[in-house]
Amino acid sequence: MEAFSLIQLRSMMSTSRVLKNYKTKTLTYKLAKKILQQYQERPQPIVYYYVKEGINGII
Repeated sequence: MEAFSLIQLRSMMSTSRVLKNYKTKTLTYKLAKKILQQYQERPQPIVYYYVKEGINGII
């Protein structure tokens, strides 16, 4: 689960910024860095859309 959290953060910011701000729980710093270096895409935040459901379906 911790590796997944690291990847989520990495999708929004650079590897160096994630490593600077993230406090590892079970992973070592070295392993966290290795995991993050595998993510090659540019940082791009995940966009969420809120869909309001009405009586007759989606509004």
